[in-house]
Amino acid sequence: LATNLQYVYETNNVDDLEAVPTGSLQNLSLSLNYTFDPLTDGFEWLGTPNVYLSGFVAEMGRVDTPAGYLGPDTDNLTTSLTLGGNTSYGNWSWGVSHTLSTYADRTGVSSDTINNGTGINLNWTDYDRFSIGGGAQLNVFEDRDTNKISYGTNFYTDISAEIMKDPCPEFCHITVIRLPVEAVIVPKFDGLILKL
Repeated sequence: LATNLQYVYETNNVDDLEAVPTGSLQNLSLSLNYTFDPLTDGFEWLGTPNVYLSGFVAEMGRVDTPAGYLGPDTDNLTTSLTLGGNTSYGNWSWGVSHTLSTYADRTGVSSDTINNGTGINLNWTDYDRFSIGGGAQLNVFEDRDTNKISYGTNFYTDISAEIMKDPCPEFCHITVIRLPVEAVIVPKFDGLILKL
């Protein structure tokens, strides 16, 4: 069983500007993860399952409001709880999860909301150079102030491939130039620059 418990307290306005309000964030998070032994006796196809539970409670507030400040107040609470399971067998892995998230704005500026999201995923890898995966998530979003419910479906895919097993054989060296977007591989002989 793997567990992680974390508490964070932060404030903004670190320069103590007099005309700027100082807000705070408190965040308490917990995660539990348990991996079973590989299944046997006719259940080998379920592989090595694991189950997990994770969640957090985050509260944003106001520590100091300067005199004459006309902006909105800050006082809200966000919670999230996820229960899920994954398993892997051979080159395949798959999983399912459900997340319940809430948002409560105590100032009345924004609507209070609840979101239920259920997701599934499926992945395959050759354990060497290629992996492909995808999934779907169904969300049910409720505005608690207007009692309106909306639905959304998200689909995603992820493809990862190593194009060159050994990106730079003996006859070249790698020079990485730190620029905002690109890395450059420069072979020892002149005339070839590959921008990634």
